[in-house]
Amino acid sequence: MDVKRDRLLPSAIEDSFMALFSALLVLICVVIHSRSIGYALAVAVQLFLSVTCALAIYSFFTLEFPLLNLVTFVLLIAIASDDAFLLHSAMPDNLDDDSFEEALAHTGGTMFLTSFSTAVPFYLNCFSDVLVFRAFGLFAGTTMIINYLLVISFLPAFVLMQRRWCACLPSIPSVGSCFTQSIDRVLPWVLLKGRLLWLTSLSMMVVASVMLAVSNLHLPEYNPLQLFVSSNPHEWYDNHAEILYPFVEEKVAIPLATRLVFGVARENSSSHFDADSFKVLSHDPSFSLSSVSAIQHLASTLSRIRELPFVRHPHAFWPERFLEWSKTWPCSTGGVCCDVNSKGFANEWLDFCLRNSTVYLPTHYNDTPLFDNNTFALVGYTAMMPTQLRYSHRFSNLSGNIHKIEEGYGLLKGGWWTTEWYLMGTWFDLQRAVVSDIFTSTVVSMAVVAVFALVQLRLQSLAAVACFAAIIAVCVGIVAALGWVIGLLEAIILVLVVGLSFDYTLHYGASLPAKGCSSHRIETSLRRAVNPVSLAAFSSILAGAPMLFCKTHAFFQVGVFIVVLTSVSWLYSTFFFLPLLSFTLPTGESSGCPDCKQRIMPTSIPLNSKF
Repeated sequence: MDVKRDRLLPSAIEDSFMALFSALLVLICVVIHSRSIGYALAVAVQLFLSVTCALAIYSFFTLEFPLLNLVTFVLLIAIASDDAFLLHSAMPDNLDDDSFEEALAHTGGTMFLTSFSTAVPFYLNCFSDVLVFRAFGLFAGTTMIINYLLVISFLPAFVLMQRRWCACLPSIPSVGSCFTQSIDRVLPWVLLKGRLLWLTSLSMMVVASVMLAVSNLHLPEYNPLQLFVSSNPHEWYDNHAEILYPFVEEKVAIPLATRLVFGVARENSSSHFDADSFKVLSHDPSFSLSSVSAIQHLASTLSRIRELPFVRHPHAFWPERFLEWSKTWPCSTGGVCCDVNSKGFANEWLDFCLRNSTVYLPTHYNDTPLFDNNTFALVGYTAMMPTQLRYSHRFSNLSGNIHKIEEGYGLLKGGWWTTEWYLMGTWFDLQRAVVSDIFTSTVVSMAVVAVFALVQLRLQSLAAVACFAAIIAVCVGIVAALGWVIGLLEAIILVLVVGLSFDYTLHYGASLPAKGCSSHRIETSLRRAVNPVSLAAFSSILAGAPMLFCKTHAFFQVGVFIVVLTSVSWLYSTFFFLPLLSFTLPTGESSGCPDCKQRIMPTSIPLNSKF
């Protein structure tokens, strides 16, 4: 682990240059689509301002910048390029005040929903128990919000200025116009004529993906924290050592010892985002050693825990030994008596007796009373309790052992316990937080996306939600087939699927005309949205493809995620959502479609047909 950690920072910096290469590829696509180098430079300035403004806001909360935050740059490149394509495509060639206002109102509302549906899963990570998740959620969510504000303010202002004052400048020749026209003519026919085939085949893919996800997706079993790609020699060894070498499995299965602490209050970090900010330890008022009954209760608690089947610790601890030692104290009239069972014992001598016992009874770090550094008052007690349980990287085994300890120890009055080796407890808490965070964030994100779909698409929202669910299922199934396990990064990525799967479907739905039959409304939506949506998908894939050549696990997984999610989102929003609308939208004469009326009843009757 130390070797991997030492090599992580140089590799992450090297992979960051690959992200810059992705940005360059995306900007080239923007130049080709907009036919304007100036617009591409404006998009680059927008990306730069989004990151710098987010960093400025982020610095008010914490100065720590985990390496996971670098992943935000790649996500921003993919998301910001989508908005740039859609905004430019919405602007008409003959731009005036009315058309500019109409285009901005349409794209601004749509991009508001897509941007905030993406930002919500990010900000939900701020409530995670994992500090790295909080920092990533804060930075990524803020970056997406600022990017949206710049898309609806800075970019439209630049386009307006460019059209009015720089129209005389030469533009780049158009590329791919013949291909675009062919798509506009052929794709509606392919969708509508083969709608049953598309819906059936893509639904079968959803079922297969769900089966793959259920059977293959799980928490890490051998490598708790992967930092590099699986082909890296260090990661390959960590992933296969326990399988190939039995001595490694025995080495990992170290005894699961616990630390009992009484009289010290549990304190959380004073900062929600800063790991180095701690509160001063304080005394737990519910615990006291000021009475014999309290000593006896603590001794009986330790004795009960020692006799548990998975503990079987033969040696008595200091509170137990103190009670036995006190019986040997010779009590005399007028002198101090430490025999708690003697009639001459007075409770006012208990503190002296407890302190004096440490002279005769050996105490050490694993069995000792605790004293306040300032007042020297006896405030607590701590002990290391060994168990016969063994540590395991597998969450099912580790959680089973932790559950045994929790049930066996029960409620400790004025005390608490943790694992003696802090990495054991950290790994367990991390995996437990990953499971709970995925469930909570996914449910909340789905609810937000469903509300946004209802606001924008109204009656078509059910078809949209079905499409979102299909995209999520297929994406999770594909990454499960690729061998993903639910680690730190994968947990964040799987939550983001909900928000990012919303974009293309929403753009198609927002492009539907308010009136008409299903066929003509779908054709119109395709003509309006297929080009910007396809270009946005292509640029996102270009942004993620270079990440597949990165060395670090985070950048590589994000590249895989972007390529898979973008491909599946485009496929299902185009070939699943739109064919599904052909069954939900009104058809024929009942729709009041003007195009259908023109075909059914011509405006004039030929003269020879009157007789």
